[in-house]
Amino acid sequence: MFNFTPQKYDLSKQYHMPLLHEIPFDFPSPTAVWHIVEESQSLEKEISLNVQQQALFNGRQTETARQGFLAARAALFSLGSFSAQLQHCEQGAPVLPKMHCSMSHCSNFALAAIANQPIGVDIEAYRPKIKRIAPKFVHQHEETFLSPHPSIEMLTRLWTAKEAVYKALRQQGLSFKDQIQVMPFSSDDLTGEAKVHVSGKEKTIALRFNRYNHHEITHALIV
Repeated sequence: MFNFTPQKYDLSKQYHMPLLHEIPFDFPSPTAVWHIVEESQSLEKEISLNVQQQALFNGRQTETARQGFLAARAALFSLGSFSAQLQHCEQGAPVLPKMHCSMSHCSNFALAAIANQPIGVDIEAYRPKIKRIAPKFVHQHEETFLSPHPSIEMLTRLWTAKEAVYKALRQQGLSFKDQIQVMPFSSDDLTGEAKVHVSGKEKTIALRFNRYNHHEITHALIV
């Protein structure tokens, strides 16, 4: 269990558009979700980016990518992480000097979490196309607890779990299909577990599942 105690902020004073919500996930990691409704130009006025962050932002070519980039950082900074502190490692993952963090975004929401141990988060909307790409990420042992025709919700949960695990480990080249195995879960489970197989060794990672406005959110924590 973490010793970190999240600070509380009056977000209406910090941002002109208080669209950020702290979600009471039953997981030892302060988490914030930003509902993306502003254009990137509006978000850019609200957020101070350091030199590295500004360069990364300038590289985003689409409006959706620019919105997601800024909204994820707005969520992270609201948890008490200042923009000047945020950097990115060689693998591209976000880095803070005194704690671990992770971010994710999709078309409608951005997500950020901080923790005292390595953490990964992912948010995805429930979309039919997940069924088309399932053969690329479903482990052979996961097929045994997924039905012959798994639902969009179950596949999305599995995908977000593997994305979150990948972010927590920060090890490039991991195969979602062959090296990250999520232990059996049901659509009603709130917690889970993943096994990662690298160089003949196995690492166990704790998972926390949540549904939020027709989206799946998964936290992965290296314990």
